[in-house]
Amino acid sequence: MDRVLGLVEKGRAVASGKRASAHLEQDGKKVVKPKRTQAALYVTDFEEQYARLDVSKCRTPADLLLIPDDEVTVEVVPRKLRTARSSVPSEVASQLQSLPPHVRDCLFAFEKNWLLLRWKYRHSARPTLRDAAVAGNTSAVSSSSSVSSVSAPLAVRELPLDSLPELRFEAQEFDWPEEVNNDIKMDESIIALPQKDATLEDIIRLEPRHDLFTMYRVPPSSSPNPYAPSSSKSSIPSSAPFADQLQPTDLRPVGAHLEHPRHTQLLVHMKELRLRIGEVDPFFLTAAVYDLDRDHRRRVSEFFHFELNISSTLSLVKGRPGPPSPLTSATQALFNLTHQSPTLYLVIRIETVLHGPYEQAADPYFKVSMKQKEKNKLISISEDCAHRMGRFTQPFGLAVVPLFAHGTALTAAPQEFFVTELLRVRDLSDMYLFSKASQLTVPASHLKKNFKVFPGHLTMDMRLMTTDEAVPNRFTPSLVPVLPQKDGAPIIREIQEFGLAKEESYPYLDYVNHLYVYPTFVNLGGYKGPASSRNITCVVYLLDSDEHAFSPTSLTLQSLNAMYGRGGMSTMVDHEVTSVTYHQHKPHFFEEIKILLPNRMTPHHHLLFVFKHITCRPVKGKKKNEPAPADVLGFAFLPLFVNGRFVKNGEHEISVAYELPAHYLREDLHDEMRWLDRRRPVFTVRSSLHSSVFSEVEQLDNFFHAYDDKESPDGVLIGAIHDLSQMDQATTANYMAVLFNQMLELVCTGSDAVAGAAFQQLITSIHTIQSLEQNLASHSASCSSSSSSGSGSGSGSETE
Repeated sequence: MDRVLGLVEKGRAVASGKRASAHLEQDGKKVVKPKRTQAALYVTDFEEQYARLDVSKCRTPADLLLIPDDEVTVEVVPRKLRTARSSVPSEVASQLQSLPPHVRDCLFAFEKNWLLLRWKYRHSARPTLRDAAVAGNTSAVSSSSSVSSVSAPLAVRELPLDSLPELRFEAQEFDWPEEVNNDIKMDESIIALPQKDATLEDIIRLEPRHDLFTMYRVPPSSSPNPYAPSSSKSSIPSSAPFADQLQPTDLRPVGAHLEHPRHTQLLVHMKELRLRIGEVDPFFLTAAVYDLDRDHRRRVSEFFHFELNISSTLSLVKGRPGPPSPLTSATQALFNLTHQSPTLYLVIRIETVLHGPYEQAADPYFKVSMKQKEKNKLISISEDCAHRMGRFTQPFGLAVVPLFAHGTALTAAPQEFFVTELLRVRDLSDMYLFSKASQLTVPASHLKKNFKVFPGHLTMDMRLMTTDEAVPNRFTPSLVPVLPQKDGAPIIREIQEFGLAKEESYPYLDYVNHLYVYPTFVNLGGYKGPASSRNITCVVYLLDSDEHAFSPTSLTLQSLNAMYGRGGMSTMVDHEVTSVTYHQHKPHFFEEIKILLPNRMTPHHHLLFVFKHITCRPVKGKKKNEPAPADVLGFAFLPLFVNGRFVKNGEHEISVAYELPAHYLREDLHDEMRWLDRRRPVFTVRSSLHSSVFSEVEQLDNFFHAYDDKESPDGVLIGAIHDLSQMDQATTANYMAVLFNQMLELVCTGSDAVAGAAFQQLITSIHTIQSLEQNLASHSASCSSSSSSGSGSGSGSETE
């Protein structure tokens, strides 16, 4: 028990970073303020003090260590969801037994209710343990270690003040190290009790501190003790440090549950795209928020896909996966704006169905007047293109709308904007946008000096709002309905925010399992085959098997229906295509392909890219309105789950093959395959994983593997736990909810060595995220500490 008390007092000294601030004496003499030489206080011997307690009311001395049955209670607190249903897909329930343990933990982390642990007597006037023992309201404790784990710090919290003996304090003067005097601030109201042989590491204050044990503040001796029993009189001298009831110095309440961070949001309602010559071609648009700061240009949101065509025009488009769903027909979007900066712009890309030459698609819209006969001819060409090549698009134009610059004054009230600067731009890639940013971000009056502007306008409403506003009929980026829902109200799509700084990182609070894929560039100039290597599109599939062979004449496959549809499509589709740049061997792509990943990944999951040449001109002998021929030029693939690890985020340079044999993922077959351009990597694609289930961070991946393998030696698991401390702040914050639960489970169920490593990592993780948003620190407190509860006389701590 000496060791238990010593650890408690040592923990107090380290956690508070304070020193004893006075020489305390039993005879009531005045307190002497310390000089450079300090007095270290310690209780001389716990057994000696314990033996002197009055046990006349106890059946046995051991009864003093008994804990009342109702000391600790466990309550279930329902988790409040912001969504109308769980964010975890409903089909996951049938797959649980086949999922790895860490994946199940990740899924349950967003559904499980909270458990509230209450200590009924912790900070209140309560019956003494001795009285509880006499009343028989006790549960036996098997060992002193169990006592310390439940009731530490024992000397202060569990022994009633009125039954404490006359405590004897010894003062020992010694020279404190100079660096301690410089680092530790003085506070006369704090009592710290370092061990007699305390080392420098025991005493030095650590910033920021994390309270493993409760600290107590001595109230003024003149104040009455509200908790002292009225029928008994303490035998402790009034000048002793425990003369008055000790109150906890850390008065922070139990930490709050994690909630979605509160910040400004931009609600955009796209209303109409009108060009001067009228409704001729169908158009498909995307919008995203960009930060076009000169030194750090980046996109800070995913794309919002929408279309504003009248139904008769949209019905002309053939080959587009349909029918359109209410979700893909939504014209309102909610963008998170963590930062409001004059360098933020809403960039709107405009595409039309594939015509062929860019001039053929764009130039007719610059005519000031057009005879009806000429317009009818233009409509006939548009209908033919929509029928034959409706699945494929080509760039048309661009609009760049400042959000907080050039006179834009967004408020909480909806404001209608007429965007008249619809720029004639044939390259809609990010690379082009960033290269022309200085010309695109000038005031509207100067844009015409650098770009040709289509006569017409885009009408939209924009307003600022906060996350507290309960706007009905919102849907998360995973298309889960957000409360409240209201029949007949327009659908609002929440748009995923990208590019947060590490210090702005926040845990995943909903189930998210997305992979964003960005085909960037392909060079098919070295193609040697029967087809033309121009007018190239890239078709993207997600496959879970490589057992079938593919060739230009044999392309029958079963891909997963896991890609989010764009404007005017079905909600989910089994493939996506890029736009076509006419007559280009080396096209740059600009599409974002959003994929809902399966919860169980295998080495067979991969992306398949098929490059096709699209014949734009009508082919003689073909019936009118027949789909345009699409000749396969080559294949590329990207394995997603290799050696149990997800592919890294970033750019991937991949070779293109003329055909693929069965089991083409096997590396031993690659030398036998026929590759384009001598197997040089001619295709570039970028991937970005946003998942609360999978991670591409090596340390977290290694831990999940060790955690899942129940047969792995303790040394492997301990090493993986220690390596978690090398993770960056953002990853630690993102997976905080899951990691906290897993560490606490290992503390309770692992071996002594594993439990110690898990506890140490838990503290390290708390330290890592302590500087992040206040709500994050509050939640970490609720999972790791216990303090006064918001109701009742007990105290509580909450965890999952």
